[in-house]
Amino acid sequence: MSRPSQEHTEERRGLARLRPFQADLTTVFRLAVQLIFNLLIVIILIALFIGVGRVFLNLTFTLSQSTVPNAFNVIVSDVLALLVVIELFRSFVEYFDHRRVRIHVLVDVALIFVLRELIIGLYSGELHDPLLLLAYGAVLLALAVTRTLVVRFSYAPDGHRTARENETD
Repeated sequence: MSRPSQEHTEERRGLARLRPFQADLTTVFRLAVQLIFNLLIVIILIALFIGVGRVFLNLTFTLSQSTVPNAFNVIVSDVLALLVVIELFRSFVEYFDHRRVRIHVLVDVALIFVLRELIIGLYSGELHDPLLLLAYGAVLLALAVTRTLVVRFSYAPDGHRTARENETD
């Protein structure tokens, strides 16, 4: 009987020797992840500024080359696409801040994307099919209900209700 307990003790000693090394590796990993996140945030900011710059360049080109209604179609499309990209980047930053994917932010991105497609289709006059309009409405309703439920029943990482929910009770 003394033999297994002696082996178990020796195994524990070996693991105890590795703990400081494991803590050092964990610290290095966290620092590397933080560095990568910071670089990604810089890349996201650069991409966002490039996107805004392209919208302005496209605006001047469109207004000088097209008729006014066509120019507005392009402008509305570009601005709405930029809003989708901003919301998507916001979801990345939320992940960087909280180290988890927040579902309501992704639902916001989906809502804005569907609204963008709907607005562009309606504004350009290409949406005439009532069934397609009904489908857009159903998708928007499903996303709105999903977002409401996610916000209402969201939990913190420790499993407790969020402050927003405690305020509504």
